[in-house]
Amino acid sequence: ELLRGGAADAAEPARAEPSHLSQVLGALVERLLLPGALAVWPTLLEVLLTTAAADEAANRAAAKAGQPVPESKCGSWARRALALVKRQWEHETMPAALRCLDRKLTALVSTPAAPQEADANSDLLRSGHRMSKEGIRAAMAKEKLKRFEAEAARLRSRTELLCDACARLEVAESCHVTDVPNAEQLLEAADSMLHALDEGVKEQSAEQESLRASLDEISCGLEGQIAEVKETAATFKSKRDVLEEEKAVLVRRLEEVHLQLSQVNEATTSCRRQMKELEDKQRDTTQDIEAKIASSFNRQRRLADEKALAVSCKASAHTARDIITEDENRRQAEMAMQLRRRRADLRRTCASYIRKERNRIESIATAYSGEVSGGSSGSSKTVSKVEKAWREAQDILQRALPLCREQAGSKAKTSETAASEGDPEATSKASSAENTHAEDVSQEAHSDDAATYFASKEAKGQTCIDCQLPDADWASVSCGAYLCMDCAGRHRGLGVHISFVRSTTMDIWSKEQLRRMQLGGSSRFREFLKSYPKLLDEPQSPAALLVRYNSRAAHYYRRLLDARCEGRAASFAEPAPAASEGHLPLESSSQEDKRASGAAPASAEDEEAAIGSVEDELAQLQEAYERRKQEASEDKKHEADQASPEPSRV
Repeated sequence: ELLRGGAADAAEPARAEPSHLSQVLGALVERLLLPGALAVWPTLLEVLLTTAAADEAANRAAAKAGQPVPESKCGSWARRALALVKRQWEHETMPAALRCLDRKLTALVSTPAAPQEADANSDLLRSGHRMSKEGIRAAMAKEKLKRFEAEAARLRSRTELLCDACARLEVAESCHVTDVPNAEQLLEAADSMLHALDEGVKEQSAEQESLRASLDEISCGLEGQIAEVKETAATFKSKRDVLEEEKAVLVRRLEEVHLQLSQVNEATTSCRRQMKELEDKQRDTTQDIEAKIASSFNRQRRLADEKALAVSCKASAHTARDIITEDENRRQAEMAMQLRRRRADLRRTCASYIRKERNRIESIATAYSGEVSGGSSGSSKTVSKVEKAWREAQDILQRALPLCREQAGSKAKTSETAASEGDPEATSKASSAENTHAEDVSQEAHSDDAATYFASKEAKGQTCIDCQLPDADWASVSCGAYLCMDCAGRHRGLGVHISFVRSTTMDIWSKEQLRRMQLGGSSRFREFLKSYPKLLDEPQSPAALLVRYNSRAAHYYRRLLDARCEGRAASFAEPAPAASEGHLPLESSSQEDKRASGAAPASAEDEEAAIGSVEDELAQLQEAYERRKQEASEDKKHEADQASPEPSRV
């Protein structure tokens, strides 16, 4: 009542103090639990208090009877649900950590390079000392080398910071994978608890009916025996009366009658004793069965109370699962967006860093070329400088490149939140494309219907949609069009998410696939393409084939064919693409959408292009390193040849 508000405070003005306490408790619960979990908290608290009181009373009764009582399932379930909706504090600090990282990156970018040595080289060039051309080139190369080294160090620090951010985001993202399955398990536990309680109530009811039937059967048997004993007693009494009359009449037969009278008295006493025992047995049996019925009724009432609590628990489980799922989807979307942005920044930074290191290696040879001609010290210095630059680049790239290339794992983790952060139509299309073959195999095949239809006149005269060849015996189920064998092979290269190819004579067809062919056909698809002149020409190359079937117009026709097969063509309200936009690929978007959405995160193609640029730069860096090593070895060989004495001529 304190958590539900001040309704009781308004009814009782004298007890107005708990309103402040209820506000404090409400604020505390909102701080400790997830957003939206305050609606579940009163129910969970009521379940915990009720089950605690019931368990305590049952334990006291069981202690007197000497029987163990199992723990209530609702109490343990409520404690699990309360632990699941608690707020996780480590996720609250993630935005602050990212902001601190952004400040470090900004400070790192805004820090200017130290120009002291460059000024010294410039003063050396401006001085009046005469220098050779090789000396001037060496001084300029040294100046450029210092600048490249400073830029490479700054980019190395930036890359390390970005690597730390990506690693922390990946760890934070992997921490939330188990929350939603735990909520699902909690909901399944509530269902199983309800099912067990229903079975318990049914068992108690059956036990009561069995006990009642046993009581009726025993009562009927005992009543019959009592009636027989009463009849026997009445017979003996009448016989006694007769004997008494005979005693008065027949004095001579007094002894014989007295003996018979004694026998009758003993039998009467035995019957009375037996009748009393049967009555006591009937009373004890009735009391025992009535006690069992009362105990069964109490257990049934307890199970009914637990069932009501379990219904409340299940409703709370649904609410908690919705809250946790919504919070998980939002958090995963934020983490995925941050991770993609940081990875894109890391790839660009790695490409720039590799380019600077390559420039650094190339400038080392120029910077020390004057010293190389003077002796072996310049060559060894060049080699040591090149090796140092190569080792520094390899050390930082060994950590950065695996993070740059880790795309498949991140895509698999973010596929569950694609419906909340992206296009749900694209998500459903990708999942249906991956499971098409498994669904076709699991569906019941109707080969007789397919063979009959494809042998009919309607399907026999169909032509290939791409090359106009007659009697096509292959088909694209996605578009409901017929293909020849060569065009079918080309369609298989497009992927099953664009064109799912089957043979009309060798493959097994399901009802849904056969329905698409009956409602489609090459003529209908060709008639539809007449509205888009740029797609009407026969595709002569794989690129032209991809343009036709990955276009917006082909995607709209597949959706229209789906609506026709499902019987909702009348309610299909998706507008057809314009004639000037039908040939555009499905993934493209207008410039207005880009301006409206602001700076969108990098797409999959941009990420692959960035990876390609990193690989290209890495290959160029390796080539420059190998070339400089080869030049250094040639210089050493040349120096060795010059140092060896010239052979004397004979």
